[in-house]
Amino acid sequence: MNGVVILIAGVGLLLVLSLVLIGVFVWRDARSRGMNAAGWALCAVFLPLFCGLALYLIARTGRSAMRCPQCHQPVSSEYTVCPFCGTELKLRCPSCKRPVEYIWKICPWCSAELPQRTPPVAEKKERWLGWVLAMSILVPLLMIGAIVLSSPFDHGGFSTVQDGPYTVEELFEVQPELVEDTALNEWLEKCQEDGVYLLWNRQVLGGKDGDKQTLVGYLYLRGYRDVELDANGDPNYWGRVSLKAELTGIPDENAEPVIWFVRLRANRAGTPELLLNGSESQTWLEKVEDGQLLNDIIDFYIHAE
Repeated sequence: MNGVVILIAGVGLLLVLSLVLIGVFVWRDARSRGMNAAGWALCAVFLPLFCGLALYLIARTGRSAMRCPQCHQPVSSEYTVCPFCGTELKLRCPSCKRPVEYIWKICPWCSAELPQRTPPVAEKKERWLGWVLAMSILVPLLMIGAIVLSSPFDHGGFSTVQDGPYTVEELFEVQPELVEDTALNEWLEKCQEDGVYLLWNRQVLGGKDGDKQTLVGYLYLRGYRDVELDANGDPNYWGRVSLKAELTGIPDENAEPVIWFVRLRANRAGTPELLLNGSESQTWLEKVEDGQLLNDIIDFYIHAE
């Protein structure tokens, strides 16, 4: 959720900066064209969805940004001379003296060859227009994305089961087939330090609520007494549900190790989280890759709601 808040805040800041950029651009551009700079700048900033910018770009098409190179007054590309100072603005053919364009190589009136010269009219370069247009497109798209992401994805419901605690001997009495399960016994032999261990597997299994991702596992604890377990689903913002197992207990090296069976069913099951007395220290998670170890007792717990 913090990531979403940061995203929305970032989009909001980007929106403010884009409006400032648009306001400055419109004010400077309108002033250079002899238009109402303040009015158009306010229009571009405060009309929603950048409609003000679109209106200004349409309205300015009839107003030239060219300036006389001598007096710097605004002039039109159609002017032959500057109406303010009389400076010649159009190039003339050296043969017939008619106005010609500076990119022409041959005079269309007399067929004389034209020398290559720079135009006498200074045209304002629109350095900011590309950035302004890019921001006016990018910011609405980011705002739409932020709105979509501000609503959490539906996880579709979930269910959890925990059974125990048993001693290892009691578990083998409940599930005698586990006595011969070498993989389970090898895992138990690795659990030698005081703390909590989780052997887990995630599969797609059928149940009374249809096919769902099912996370099943054995939770083994040693070195603690007066233990309580709270194993429940923990949905995140993206609609994925993780098994969150929280254990509390009093350290006691003489306490007999105990074991639970835990299960989570959800549309999208995430990685389990294991906490012992509110901390992840002294916790170990091991995932079963092939999905075979836990299959023998899954069917029972699928229906144990």
